[in-house]
Amino acid sequence: MSALTRGRAAEALATADEALRLAEASGSSYEVASALSRRALALELSGDIGSAAESGQRAVETARGLELPPSEWTRLLNNAGVLFTAAARPAEALSFLDEAYAIRLREFGERNPRTLHTATQRGYALRQASRADEAVAALERVIELASPRANETGDALALHRQNALRLIGPAYLQRGSDGDRMRALQANEIAVETWFGANLKSVDRLGGAVRRLVDMLVEDGAIDTARLHTVASRASAVSGRPD
Repeated sequence: MSALTRGRAAEALATADEALRLAEASGSSYEVASALSRRALALELSGDIGSAAESGQRAVETARGLELPPSEWTRLLNNAGVLFTAAARPAEALSFLDEAYAIRLREFGERNPRTLHTATQRGYALRQASRADEAVAALERVIELASPRANETGDALALHRQNALRLIGPAYLQRGSDGDRMRALQANEIAVETWFGANLKSVDRLGGAVRRLVDMLVEDGAIDTARLHTVASRASAVSGRPD
């Protein structure tokens, strides 16, 4: 972490701590839960993922039982689940993500971006928990749902599809069924193409897919060097790094 990033993280955490102090003084459980959720994000920024997850959990515990809109309640649940996934604690992550997914599915529908986001995070947590069959099924469903329909213009759900494609390759490899290595390779290739085709903005999302694709091409041997160079060149042109 650079000195600039550390400084911003420290400032964000100090602001979040003060907001939590004021929320606790107000006596409002909702304000405390919101402040705890913001503090969790500040802790994540500082690199303290374990404490971030626990703050996210406290936010959920504080808000449980309040009459919150489904969008707000599931935001708290989803955030806690994502943070526990980042902390590599999948059992705890799934306890939040399963609940968030069930509510979002009921309230917003299966193709809603909120629901797709939680479904993708569930798939990731399932893979962390070594539940590869379930992870593959969850992520394949996201990819299917987030693909453009014949009567739709544009590609509004491309971000969710690309994210699921990035995550499903390792799930295929973990499952290890016949053909899964080829499926993983194809998923990484499509993730890269989706990034460029939909003009997505997050270079980190592209970089991860490219690294996995290149690693698999190298491991498989008999590399089409022109193909490998094309992938690396396109990625480096976007990231600003040399080949």
